[in-house]
Amino acid sequence: MNSETVSTIVLGVSVGGFLYLGLLHYLNKKSFHNSEPINSKEDLEKILNEEKERQGIKSKVVVSIRNCKYSYVENIEQGLDKIILKQEHTKRMCLRHELNHIKNKDIGGKKYPVFDQLKYYFYQEPRTIIHCIKSRKEDKF
Repeated sequence: MNSETVSTIVLGVSVGGFLYLGLLHYLNKKSFHNSEPINSKEDLEKILNEEKERQGIKSKVVVSIRNCKYSYVENIEQGLDKIILKQEHTKRMCLRHELNHIKNKDIGGKKYPVFDQLKYYFYQEPRTIIHCIKSRKEDKF
């Protein structure tokens, strides 16, 4: 393989990866659009319980709202997970999104950093975004 071919391949992969990540971001934002807002602690508890029941999650889940870069999930211990919601993401669909990661056990993944990131962006995140988009059709809110 000559250097021109390698450059073309690298450029193609770079542009393709950029477009793919842009599409993921767009679809994720689209799934949150016009979602029911969480305005109070009471709303949060009510919506958390509804969404846990909807997805069949039996474990204990605590939610923290913070001023951070993105929303994510942490496993605290067996049977206890924590959702950190970005301040701007206090909506039903974002909570549903993070709960879907808990349901699918998409938590952790620090053993093989490169493989785990690829798995997250090419399998776990698209699956969760698709779940959220499809579930919006069933919403009564």
